[in-house]
Amino acid sequence: MASFLRPLARIREPLVIIPVAAGLTLAAGLWAWNLASAEFTSSPLLSSPGTILIATNSQSAATRYPVSVNVTYSASLGAHATDFGVDITQTVKGAANTGSPPSIVVFLCGRISVNPHLVDYQFRPIQWYRMPSSAPAMGPPLIYFSQCMYTVMHPNSTLLPGGIRQEILQGRSGVSANDVSGSSIIYAVPGIASLPLPLAVNGRPAYPIPSGSQATVSLSNPPGDLGSVVASPQLPNKGYLNWETPIGRGTVPAIEYRLSGVLKNQESAGQRRLFVAGALVGVAGGGLIWLIETFVKALLAAARRSADQENKRNKATSDAKAVPPRTVAGDAEPDHSTGVREGEVISSAESLQANPATPITVKNDDAADTPDES
Repeated sequence: MASFLRPLARIREPLVIIPVAAGLTLAAGLWAWNLASAEFTSSPLLSSPGTILIATNSQSAATRYPVSVNVTYSASLGAHATDFGVDITQTVKGAANTGSPPSIVVFLCGRISVNPHLVDYQFRPIQWYRMPSSAPAMGPPLIYFSQCMYTVMHPNSTLLPGGIRQEILQGRSGVSANDVSGSSIIYAVPGIASLPLPLAVNGRPAYPIPSGSQATVSLSNPPGDLGSVVASPQLPNKGYLNWETPIGRGTVPAIEYRLSGVLKNQESAGQRRLFVAGALVGVAGGGLIWLIETFVKALLAAARRSADQENKRNKATSDAKAVPPRTVAGDAEPDHSTGVREGEVISSAESLQANPATPITVKNDDAADTPDES
């Protein structure tokens, strides 16, 4: 471990560069994730919103005339409940117009029955009653009446010339009719139907509305940038967010209406965020490569410096072992023949003085040419 940390201790300049590269990589990566995460959200989901049922409380001659029901749901964003209005109109002619008009019974079933707050055409609060838990289920469409609330609209609430009777409800109930996720949006609003079969309501019978009755379901005030719309049931008129369906006796209308689309402004903003996120990913990738390259270079440089120093130490040790030990004069025993210690240098005169008996022969080349005078 110490041998591994020793090269790191020699890193100087990389210790400054490495944190900078790591910080740049981390910051770019987190920023890219923050920008892109909003564009990779799950699809918006809404459960069944429920159904609105229309019925009458009598079988008089007036009930033989078809009923027209117009329901308008608000498509505005940000609402926590379903804002809607119901306009129920019936035109009664002849002798049937002189009799006592029947009352209209309105059922809110499913999620639309949660906390209803609606008023009539005079802005008087409408009183709602819960169906008993023993109420049956019937269809088509299949309705669990134990999950319904109902109200009875009193006759003559609005009587228009020409035998036109009209009931109006407006307010909010249930939960939000839309859900947004990223640039995607979905709407789910309750369907409109007639009571399938006669049903006892608070001890009094309620009857289906007559054949030939018609319902129109509309979405009002949609976002201005709503596009790429897909609807179920399919929209009959492209460009208009409304459906028309028969709801009289013997019909099976849709129990809910769904519409999904794309908010173009948010989609454009999301594309810009994805572009910036892609650029930041490139910066993060470059920073990561820089970080790895700097770290590896630092380790290699430190390892080379450590190896060079180790080689120098080894060479110095080997050179010290190769040099023979120096002998100091006076420490060695003298040669008894010459009297000179090993390693000691003496002059010729000192040598003669030390060994006077040793003859010295001097060779002279001129002596051979000189005659002996004796």
